[in-house]
Amino acid sequence: MRNKLFIIFLTFNLYANENFIGETLKYNAGFRIFSAGEAVLSFNWDTLGGDSVYFLNAEIKTNSFLDKFYKVRDRIKAWMSPHDFSLKKVEKFVSEGSYKKKHFAEIDYLKNEIKFGKKSLNIKNRVFDPLSIIYKIRENLVIKKYFFEVNIYDMGKIKPVKFEIDKVEWVEVPYGNFECFLISPKPINSKKLLKNEGQMKVWFTKDEKFIPIKIEQSTNVGTMVMELQEYNP
Repeated sequence: MRNKLFIIFLTFNLYANENFIGETLKYNAGFRIFSAGEAVLSFNWDTLGGDSVYFLNAEIKTNSFLDKFYKVRDRIKAWMSPHDFSLKKVEKFVSEGSYKKKHFAEIDYLKNEIKFGKKSLNIKNRVFDPLSIIYKIRENLVIKKYFFEVNIYDMGKIKPVKFEIDKVEWVEVPYGNFECFLISPKPINSKKLLKNEGQMKVWFTKDEKFIPIKIEQSTNVGTMVMELQEYNP
């Protein structure tokens, strides 16, 4: 009986994940009072080491006007386990003004380590990317799991965080007006969450899709606001 229940749960879990395959989210990105550019998140299948994995491609770029003052061209590629969205490989290309950085990391759960460049980190649990965790949250909302703790890996550092619903409120974005769950990560220990204080807020539609229609993220030039403009399932 226990095995049957596990199989049913696993089948439902993978079915919930399948809803994100082929999905593209396009956002208007700005800094409170003015438009700054756009951000696009694309989710699909890929292969890694001969295995089928989830693949997230994220691109953020400023418009031609802001390029003159503070040009941003960020790109993130994340490969994840199709079972729980845990990170298997990540590539980050960060170009923000005069700041440039590339980061490549591979996670080996058999050896319990993360390799990046000539360095490595030992891990005890699975780790998640700060952006791809959005899809893990959506999966949890589907199965009505409203509180959970994970380890976030970002640029050579691991931070334990917890997620829970802060409140329910209506939010209007270019894509429409929706009742949403507001969820933000919180530190488990007293350390800073991520860079720039790590303050991030995400509004998920309170329906069967739990679309992240609005994202706020602290940056070194202010709070970037991403509002959904186009949704292609």
